[in-house]
Amino acid sequence: MFFDPLYFIFVGPAMLAAMYANSRVKSAFARWHQVGNGRRLTGEQVALALIKSSGLRAVTLTSAPPDNDHYDPRDRSLALSPAVGNAASVAAMAVAAHEIGHALQDSEAFAPLRMRTALVPVSNYGSQIGTYMLFGGMLLAGFGGGSLGLPVAWLGLGLFALGSVVSLVTLPVEFDASRRALAVLASSGLIANEEERAGVQAVLNAAALTYVAAAGAAIATVAYYGFRLMRLYGRRD
Repeated sequence: MFFDPLYFIFVGPAMLAAMYANSRVKSAFARWHQVGNGRRLTGEQVALALIKSSGLRAVTLTSAPPDNDHYDPRDRSLALSPAVGNAASVAAMAVAAHEIGHALQDSEAFAPLRMRTALVPVSNYGSQIGTYMLFGGMLLAGFGGGSLGLPVAWLGLGLFALGSVVSLVTLPVEFDASRRALAVLASSGLIANEEERAGVQAVLNAAALTYVAAAGAAIATVAYYGFRLMRLYGRRD
């Protein structure tokens, strides 16, 4: 079970895609982090300027640990890491504007964002419980207790699959935030030239790949365990 080749057949391609996506986003950020933006504004200054120009008065700016830039709709806080908040680079501008995109979604009650916000705590709890139920049920079924083990395992897989649902809902949220980021940077005049626009677009596109890869990996994992359960069900019959 722990060395099943089928796991790599199902999940292996998604894992490779995730590795590629992570390398792309690191490469894009590193490249455009070396290029200063024409306005010479740090990520924090970009965020503050966009908060003001977009009328997001309720949004507060805070600091975040490295690689943990995010917007939290629960308290309307926008957190930037030092590499973004303190840098006057094209990459920092892109990341800051992307988080502003989430703040704009929140201000407009963007349905996918609200759905994701509601699903995340349920998914976190459900996935933890579901994992125990899935493996416990499979173990019980493997020892001949399929009449009880398989229903428990299927229910566990359903709870575990909530993570995949969140990953799918995340896609329109992130794509829309990137679209809003480009639009708000252009309308505010913070993008100085076409080179900067291309750099912002490159960083945002690379980041989008990571969400696609994560969704693919989540779906592939659920598909694998679903296949395993169907095989166990076939053996019981």
